[in-house]
Amino acid sequence: MIKVYLAGKMGGRMGWEVLKEREDARDTLEAWEIEVYDPASNEGIDPASPVDLSMDLETMKRYVSKDEYAIKHCDALLVLTGDTPSEGTGIEIGLALSLGIPIILVAPKRVSGALMGFWSVKADALCSTVEEAAQLISENYGG
Repeated sequence: MIKVYLAGKMGGRMGWEVLKEREDARDTLEAWEIEVYDPASNEGIDPASPVDLSMDLETMKRYVSKDEYAIKHCDALLVLTGDTPSEGTGIEIGLALSLGIPIILVAPKRVSGALMGFWSVKADALCSTVEEAAQLISENYGG
């Protein structure tokens, strides 16, 4: 079974929005028999508050280390917020690029041509929806 790492902007967004987006993505991907690794699932995000990235360096190092390990053990990286760059997602994309792991962006503005940038060029695929991304991953990277 193919395993996908969920990436995307979390910091500054409401916790419920991030968690709902990822729950919906997980449901869609699992319906396509794609295994999901979601780093947000074990980071204690409070649904009632904005995701706060102010933490001590050691805590951030632990998050980065576990996420790097997970990316190295996934078959593809799916960026849920492909139209909205973030520092962490940029690093995750860079790691995936260095490892030859396919990068798929859910990025309707990039698909339509309303937004362009490095991510548009470096991604293996641009999709308008998670459903479209799941189908593409299943058909092209499912072994």
